[in-house]
Amino acid sequence: MDLCRTIEENPDEGPYWRGACPGYPGWRIEWYESDLRQGLELIDKSGRKTDLHLSEVVAHGAFNNLLGAPVEWRGPSTKAPDTLIVRMGVDQEEEGRPQISRLAVVRLSPTPCIIGVVEPSSAQNAKARAIADGTKRDCLTE
Repeated sequence: MDLCRTIEENPDEGPYWRGACPGYPGWRIEWYESDLRQGLELIDKSGRKTDLHLSEVVAHGAFNNLLGAPVEWRGPSTKAPDTLIVRMGVDQEEEGRPQISRLAVVRLSPTPCIIGVVEPSSAQNAKARAIADGTKRDCLTE
């Protein structure tokens, strides 16, 4: 997410900030942090924003942060992604354990939503890609 630019900021509020990030053609991304929890909103070509609720669905309310490289766009062709994969670090300090890395698999249409969360394992990336490339599942809820 190194290519994101800050578009809104309030250091006195937890801190709170919001950044605009490049997306895939037809998509824009806004990355934000509030109360030590990060999230993403996807914005389609019509301007419709959808919050993915990563903190709730992936981190179950724990402190978290988006890790590493930008999202991974996936689809049957390079011109039309239908899913993306996001890596999120989830704090487990309250349980006395180190942070873990979960992968969220997001379906893009008809409305973006999380369709899979992959726990840490040696095959984590392959499992997330199999979900992304397979039959699209129903949306997960909090």
